[in-house]
Amino acid sequence: MAGTIRAFPKEKALIKDEQSSQLFNTVPYFLAKALSEIPVSAGLSCLFGGLVYPLCGLDPSAVKFTKFLALTTLTSVSSQAVGMAVSSVSKTSDVALALFPPLVVLQIIFDGKNINNENAPRLLSWLPKLSLIRWSWQGFCVNEFEGLRFDTKSERSKGKNAIATGEDALAQMALGGTVMEAAKPLLKILGVCWGVSIGCLSFLGDKYAPMQP
Repeated sequence: MAGTIRAFPKEKALIKDEQSSQLFNTVPYFLAKALSEIPVSAGLSCLFGGLVYPLCGLDPSAVKFTKFLALTTLTSVSSQAVGMAVSSVSKTSDVALALFPPLVVLQIIFDGKNINNENAPRLLSWLPKLSLIRWSWQGFCVNEFEGLRFDTKSERSKGKNAIATGEDALAQMALGGTVMEAAKPLLKILGVCWGVSIGCLSFLGDKYAPMQP
């Protein structure tokens, strides 16, 4: 998200002259840019996930590893979409960079780890639904803990609150559902941000009067 916010406003300035010459419209330009960056994001995300997954000792199941890589890629692409939306709304790169810290801090606060979703203030209960970090965190947790069985007979595990299964651990963190249910909000955020970006680039850009012969 940070890299996109730093780079995209500069790209907007470069394409103004080409748009004024009517070399291309906003929608083809944006779709070409957004879609062309997906393979790069996927490659880097898979490289990152392929290194981190075994180092963290996560479930070696091939199915769970594939879901982990897919969710990592989706999170990366969605983060870029949010960065493009912020950059499209902002007139300058300085404005976009000023919006970046509060946007990220709010997502971190309401990510499901720092503030449990059930404990979020009622007036702010909608914020966790807009947090990229919350949905990716939930998807990663469900992917890892679902189906696990823990040893409750050891001295460390004895007690009334002993967690016997991965589902118990998820319930304690107020997390649930499936990986797909966590991925759907990310896809919605991706689509909305792309729509906002196209709309802002189309209607908030500089207007040029056509030259009359």
